[in-house]
Amino acid sequence: MRTSKVFGWLYPLALALLLLLAACGSSTGGGSGSSTTSGTVNTPGGQVQVALQGGSFTQGPTSAQVNPQGYQTPYGGISFTAQVPQAGGTLTVTLTFPQDLPQGAVLLKCTSSTACNPIQWAQIQGRTATFQVRDGGPLDADGQANGRIQDPVALGVPNPDFTIALDPDTLTVQQGSSGTTTLTLTPQNGFTGQVTLTLERQDGTSAPSGISLSPGSVNVAGSGPVTQTLTVSVESSVAAGSYALRVKATSGDLTRYANLSLTVTAPPTPPAAPSELRLTPSSPTAIDLRWTDNSDNEEGFRLERSTDGTNFSVIATLPANTTTYTDTLPSPTTYYYRVKAFNTAGESSPSNVATNSWAKGYLGAKYFSSNEYQ
Repeated sequence: MRTSKVFGWLYPLALALLLLLAACGSSTGGGSGSSTTSGTVNTPGGQVQVALQGGSFTQGPTSAQVNPQGYQTPYGGISFTAQVPQAGGTLTVTLTFPQDLPQGAVLLKCTSSTACNPIQWAQIQGRTATFQVRDGGPLDADGQANGRIQDPVALGVPNPDFTIALDPDTLTVQQGSSGTTTLTLTPQNGFTGQVTLTLERQDGTSAPSGISLSPGSVNVAGSGPVTQTLTVSVESSVAAGSYALRVKATSGDLTRYANLSLTVTAPPTPPAAPSELRLTPSSPTAIDLRWTDNSDNEEGFRLERSTDGTNFSVIATLPANTTTYTDTLPSPTTYYYRVKAFNTAGESSPSNVATNSWAKGYLGAKYFSSNEYQ
């Protein structure tokens, strides 16, 4: 009798404990149709845990296929449906990944397999990513404040990339010559590898024949910017004028551009020869020289003197547009003079030769001379 009474009151207690354990077990599950606060999903990158605060799962989480432009998604997409206690409520979602997240990773909200945008206020630290979604808000896929939240998301890692720039981005090159500019290539998101360089018109067509670029590639091995001197060569057959070009940098599916404005000029020609060189004595020991400047492209003049009219040596180099000079005579004898214009292309022909024949004697401060032109 006493034993049966003991079992009589223990049975209801045991039944109550079993029901409590069953309820606790359902709160961390993920079975179909159950209301849960956490669940796991198998993804291409490993198992991801999804925890909710302020709501419970009604479906999922499940794996979804996404392909957002500009991002790699090592864990694919993660989709689930949750309910919140009241319409318009807010749900806090925490994703825990199997390993620390890479630098630059962002959490993406996906409205389709390719339309994914960063969740600006998501917090990413270590292996977790946390964000909030409001029922009927911009992150709720159904867009309705109905107590039901649909939330496909993905962890995005920006694709490796690079930028290029030229300094200077304008060049002036003579026909038959070359010019240089400096290319700066800046890798982004861990980009490394070889980048092929070509020169083309800014409309994408081939560069004019006779204009070439070297070297044809640059290698990126580290995380810092890479600089490379580029040489633009212009053959003598290229017509003078302006060319709107660009450097095209390609690596795999990546292509980047930097514009380059090229002006091709004809090489300079030697200046025209000066003329009408004439001498005027200014003192017993000095003589003034004057001539006519017949060129507009000289860089200067070279004045030459000789004592025999055959072997000349330069006695003065004068700036452009000069037409006078005073020479101090070493001795009262006959000298021969001529003048030439010059520039980077060379010298002009010499002017006429002018001579000053000194008289053999002086009368006080007065002297005699003759001025002859040949």
